[in-house]
Amino acid sequence: MRRAEIVIVGGGIAGLTAANALQQAGFGVRVLEARETASTAELGAGIHLWPNVIDCLHRLGLAEPVIERGTVVRRHRYLTWRERQIGTLDVEKLAAGAGCPAVGVTRTHLYQTLLQALEPGTVRFGISVTGFDRTDSGVIVRTGDGQSLRADAVIGADGIGSVIRRQLHGPAEPRYCGLTAWHGTTDYQHPELVPGDMAIYWGPTGRILHYHVSDGELYWLALLQAPPRYPDVPGERQAEAIRRFRGWPAHVQSMVRSTPEERILCNHILDRDPLQHWGRGRATIIGDAAHPMTPDRAQGAGQGIEDGLSVALAFQREASVAEALRSFEERRRDRANGFVKSSRQVSSVSTFTAKPMIAVRNEIVLRAVYRTHPWGTAQKEMIPVL
Repeated sequence: MRRAEIVIVGGGIAGLTAANALQQAGFGVRVLEARETASTAELGAGIHLWPNVIDCLHRLGLAEPVIERGTVVRRHRYLTWRERQIGTLDVEKLAAGAGCPAVGVTRTHLYQTLLQALEPGTVRFGISVTGFDRTDSGVIVRTGDGQSLRADAVIGADGIGSVIRRQLHGPAEPRYCGLTAWHGTTDYQHPELVPGDMAIYWGPTGRILHYHVSDGELYWLALLQAPPRYPDVPGERQAEAIRRFRGWPAHVQSMVRSTPEERILCNHILDRDPLQHWGRGRATIIGDAAHPMTPDRAQGAGQGIEDGLSVALAFQREASVAEALRSFEERRRDRANGFVKSSRQVSSVSTFTAKPMIAVRNEIVLRAVYRTHPWGTAQKEMIPVL
């Protein structure tokens, strides 16, 4: 295909990955990001990058800085909130079979790595998008400040509330999954907090996990039952998290107490039912705009990164813009939608409230999952589908 000019709406992880891959393939790229500056984008959280994601970053020449500052994850430990072990997962063995490590990083570190690899001026901050129009030869992207930008294609990477998705598929509210996340990063140290280990504690109202990320920081994520629109009160997040973890292991409570208020985030966990068709014509969607999922499989950002690389490969492979976008969607749809479904299945067992069901979850469901881990399936999942 001749050099196409592409507008990417949304400068998050999926959008920046697509921008890097398309630039490296020789295409023209403009990224429009509604947030005002890079300093306010993608802050405050950790990400567990499975080997399929590191593989994609290797292909872009960006894996080394991520691995160097991140923490290689070697093992998952699954426990009850009373510290009784349910099972383990040998992540190091899984990674060896895939040929790439699993790595914990801060979202900020990954974001800055992707941003700094782009040509200067690629990302325009403070530009919101209201929609796009089709023409005989391309698209016109409309911005909130009245600009009209012509391009050969538009890619919506603008998250779960995507404007581009809404134009393609109509308005629909995302689904609240019954869980709210409190999470943060801290410098807290304890003998139970071993670099390379991820520990996941299952309790009566949800679960909390922790692992080390970039520059030796500790990241923790609590997924706890809460009613829809549970109030998030900035300035009171630490107190709320501490209250919810009374009775949990002492080091878990100390870990939360050690986290400064300004480094604790609160998010309601949302997803959407899978789409069978993502785009049409010269428009498509990627990442959370296309397939938002719960964090239970730790593949949300990873599938966005796979999307970003895959769409660039499709532009290199196909003869026209429309053919490239449909080819991309055909290759990626089942893979990404599968993670939406399996993430939702794991999430559903977090919402059990009756004691008998919690006992069944801990003693039967989780033990069966963790003791008879489907290695063939897991190894296959660690290979990106591009």
